[in-house]
Amino acid sequence: VAGIIQKVFREQGFTTTTVNILTKDGRKIPYLLGGLTMTLAGKKYLVGTGIDITKQVQAQEALRESEEKFRTMFENIQDFVYRADMDGNFTMVNPAGVRMLGYESMDQMIGLPVTDVYANPEDRKTFLDALSQNGSVSGYPIIFKSRKGTNLHVIASSHLYYDENGVPIGVEGVLHDLTDLHRAEEGLRMANHKLNLLSSITRHDIINQLQALHGYIHLSTDSLEKPETLADYLAKEEIIALNIQRQIEFTKDYEDLGVKSPVWQDVSKLLHNVSLALQLQDIRLLIECPGIEIFADPLLYKVFYNLTDNALHYGGGKMTSTRLFAYPQSEDLILIFEDDGDGISFEDKQKLFTRGFGKHTGLGLFLSREILAITGITIIENGKPGNGARFEITVPNGKWRALQ
Repeated sequence: VAGIIQKVFREQGFTTTTVNILTKDGRKIPYLLGGLTMTLAGKKYLVGTGIDITKQVQAQEALRESEEKFRTMFENIQDFVYRADMDGNFTMVNPAGVRMLGYESMDQMIGLPVTDVYANPEDRKTFLDALSQNGSVSGYPIIFKSRKGTNLHVIASSHLYYDENGVPIGVEGVLHDLTDLHRAEEGLRMANHKLNLLSSITRHDIINQLQALHGYIHLSTDSLEKPETLADYLAKEEIIALNIQRQIEFTKDYEDLGVKSPVWQDVSKLLHNVSLALQLQDIRLLIECPGIEIFADPLLYKVFYNLTDNALHYGGGKMTSTRLFAYPQSEDLILIFEDDGDGISFEDKQKLFTRGFGKHTGLGLFLSREILAITGITIIENGKPGNGARFEITVPNGKWRALQ
């Protein structure tokens, strides 16, 4: 206290300070002390007052704890929490939002136009129209784009916030990322459609084969006394039986198509596993796309298996290597699988992915195309006859990512 008195005498005017007063029962009570000096009859006097500020201190501590809790929640919540002014610029973002959109820090996003993160900037106006009608939205779907250009499907729960006069000064809310769920639903929807198509196609094919088999059995019965003719019919019946077996085996693969949700898969690892299964022997396999993952049906392994198997069967004696490499094209990714074998004739190119075309089941490349189509991936063959086969796989934006 002596120090406080000296401070009051030393300074001019009214002086305040905060101290803890010790009560008789040992409790500390915060007090706000104020004092000033007055001179009367040539003597200096101290005039002071004290106020118990226990409630104010408790309120400040509660506010500090509340702010700390909010800050902890704000920094650790996994959804994107944001605030933007009426000019459409971010004024507040949390770390989850920074990660979601692929930025490096919150400072990079503060002041950033909100339209910069919309896949279609015009959608921002539609969003604001919905807000202006009700003052808030819940579960509102928006397509954002990350800093790398990848589309993100989010739902917004947002509202306008106002100044003390009731004038709207911005928008704030929470954005929940549903991108993986959207991809899975999209993949399953396409898979169900293709499975229904396969069911009708396969049933039709097997019925046709059975009708042919029934006809040859009838002819065989009439040819029991003609061994050469009978042997010819029996050979044809065996071919038909093998065709039915292959078609049934194909339905097993196709049955698995779309049953499980699409997942991210490392292309290099898939092709490496294929090479182990097929035992390439003297054929070199060059994999030049490290760290590339694509979002596809779990049967993606079958695609690279079929492509490699076809190269081994039809590449011819001059083939020495197969190669897989990739490069970006606009926002898509182009995967190239090629060999240095005989290539594919112009006539065969037109029917290459048609169901039933080929020397075996005629279903391998057809199945490969269907597997890729589950997540919107396309495949074509654009090699030059005589210079090797070249399969070009186009992976759309949002369905590929580079981990390196």
